[in-house]
Amino acid sequence: MRICVNCNAELKDDDLFCKHCGLKVAERLSKEDSISLASELEKRFAERTRIKREISDMEHESLKYRLPSKRPRYSAFRFFWPFLIWSQLAVVGVAIILIIFLFAGAFDNYSSDSIKALVYLLGIPAEGVTMIIGAVVARLKRDRLNMKLEEEEQIIINKQRNIEVRIAELRSILNQCEYNLPGLENRVPAFLRTEQGMRKVRMLLESGEAEDFDHAILICK
Repeated sequence: MRICVNCNAELKDDDLFCKHCGLKVAERLSKEDSISLASELEKRFAERTRIKREISDMEHESLKYRLPSKRPRYSAFRFFWPFLIWSQLAVVGVAIILIIFLFAGAFDNYSSDSIKALVYLLGIPAEGVTMIIGAVVARLKRDRLNMKLEEEEQIIINKQRNIEVRIAELRSILNQCEYNLPGLENRVPAFLRTEQGMRKVRMLLESGEAEDFDHAILICK
């Protein structure tokens, strides 16, 4: 007695096709060939399970390396604004120095308007130099940090690309594991297409409980 692996209908030993679903019935195998097939299928299904697990792990890992659609960049003003304050402090510093000299009697011969003019003449260049230095420093910091961000993004992109390539390779290997064996679809029922299922079939054959592959399938049902 045999069963159809597609609809589980009972088949006669000489049936070539299932009378219920029309599936072509695989030829019977000898016991030695049955054990070899069960062992080979057990290895293939074990490999398939391992590959599927690795694909799942790689897909979860790829989630760690997803970049946002728009990642912000550093602005030069973020580093420039302290120099705006320092430029004003430079003017104040010049004024304080002149006041100290004024109290020391260094400007006794100068009028108040002349002293104010001197403050502007010395303070404005100090302010300008401070802002120029600030602009240069801010731009250098901005470029350095943005370059670092781009390098980090490129590393993430490369990792993501490597993961995608590896997943594609694993899927190709998985397809080979599933479709390389001829007659698999019309010989093994879906519920036995696992490592554990084929191990059970092999043990039935090796123990002598089953005469051939189809008999072992029938017992497992």
